[in-house]
Amino acid sequence: MVDPVTVAVLVAVAALGGAVGAALGGYLALGALGCLVLVGELLAALDVSVPAAVPTPLGYSVWLGPHVVLGGGVAAAAFAARRGYMDPSFRYHPAKDVTRPLGGESKALLVGAVFGVFGAGVAWVYATVGAPFDPVAATVVVSAFAHRVALGYPLVGEIRGGLLDVSPYDRGERREPMTDGGSTLGNGPSRQTGERSATSDRPTDPTTRLVVEPFLPYQCEWRTVAALGVGAGLVASALAYVTASAFLPFGLAAAALLGFAFTEEVPVAYHVAFVAGIAVLALAPADATAATLAESVSLPVALGVGTVAGLATALCSELLERAFYAHGDTHFDAPFAAVFVCSLVVAVLDLAGVVTSLPF
Repeated sequence: MVDPVTVAVLVAVAALGGAVGAALGGYLALGALGCLVLVGELLAALDVSVPAAVPTPLGYSVWLGPHVVLGGGVAAAAFAARRGYMDPSFRYHPAKDVTRPLGGESKALLVGAVFGVFGAGVAWVYATVGAPFDPVAATVVVSAFAHRVALGYPLVGEIRGGLLDVSPYDRGERREPMTDGGSTLGNGPSRQTGERSATSDRPTDPTTRLVVEPFLPYQCEWRTVAALGVGAGLVASALAYVTASAFLPFGLAAAALLGFAFTEEVPVAYHVAFVAGIAVLALAPADATAATLAESVSLPVALGVGTVAGLATALCSELLERAFYAHGDTHFDAPFAAVFVCSLVVAVLDLAGVVTSLPF
């Protein structure tokens, strides 16, 4: 029988997580969550047990994970943009500003809390029925579409030109003619800096938005994406191999998002690190230790598989961001969407007997 007190506490934890996501901003909250994941990994390495009532793994459980804090923060930003709370100088639609803290907006905090509970509930259902994919990553995707529907945003957005074409961004093409009758071309932000030309005096608002708004323009070129996938995948697979954990590389990469508090250009690679680690662990029996993993899989094989998985994840994420972020009005987390897709692929490989276990 389910203890109602326990359920109430877990719901409160999810609500608090969603509110924290809104208060800090979705990506800064995800960075803080990455630090919590690292604490959990440190405790595990020291063989320190946590109380049974604490949701585990720390920072990536059904009741407190990215689907809660990031989902809450993203929904709060979308709500705040509707209410005019967001900074209109943000280079994209204000609802996409998931690094802006909203701690001073009580209604935005409430929206974050609601979507935190919603995310926890969806992930709990996935975990309970034994869905063959990562329930946390899947819920991040569900939450993104849910807040778009609930807050009156289009599911995908109006597609102008090619679905996967981000070249209009480089040309600075705008969605509406300027009020002074000027051209819709030119004075757009460069892919390298993400800033508008110094000669541009055009405001960044929904009537002068760019035709395409690529997520992380400084790392959206295919060669950059591939390099990130290979590099982060190689490092993450090595870490996963020596620790028998996919959460350590994920936590390190997620914690790096705290850099958004200081700069607008932070490499985002938590999806690559996580899937590379999952791919390595999938080659060994479930609950393998570092010793049994080393007995089951050689280091060169682990590094090769993890690197390929990292590359595939990076490319998948870029495809998804061009389809669901670049044309939309709110944040859609393509990295976690890629984790969801790749976890499905791992499940299919498990059914086919190619891998040994499902590490999620």
